[in-house]
Amino acid sequence: MECPTPVKQDFWFPLKQFYQRRSLAWVEPEPLAPDAVPEPYHQLLVHQKDMTPTLSAHYGDDILITVHHQQRVGNHYSREVVLKLKHSQRKIEWGGIQICLNALPEPTQRLITKAQLPLGFILNDQKVPHRSRPLGFFRMHPDAHIQKVLGTSDAPWLYGRRNQLLLADERVIAEIVEILPSC
Repeated sequence: MECPTPVKQDFWFPLKQFYQRRSLAWVEPEPLAPDAVPEPYHQLLVHQKDMTPTLSAHYGDDILITVHHQQRVGNHYSREVVLKLKHSQRKIEWGGIQICLNALPEPTQRLITKAQLPLGFILNDQKVPHRSRPLGFFRMHPDAHIQKVLGTSDAPWLYGRRNQLLLADERVIAEIVEILPSC
């Protein structure tokens, strides 16, 4: 059985839902046109590639995942995560993702729900043909929650994107909000 075609979600889904579950105030980020995203964020966000290999290539290091919250409801698996560099442990991304598990092979599903590796790494390692479809870009001021999870308080703006991952047949397998700290 496949995940149903998703209903129109809030643009900030699923990250906003993690805020709501914790009764945290959500401050609406400021949408940006792709050409308004400044460097180096532009090269890291404005593309149709996975973030994991893009960030790994940019920093020249492997990427680890820290899961702050995860939930499975039926065939949907959601998690709030921080990606960090393997050697320096520097935090390089924070975000939320919802994955349609049953659209993927069983071994891939098991690796995803183990929550030990970033999704992009798993999909590439398991040779699951897919692509990214960015739906928009934004900037936001880091609130207390973001400062805590990223360990930063000095950045006036954080930049990010709302993204989808699609299988080769165009089925959406993941809804993602990806936010980068100061580079």
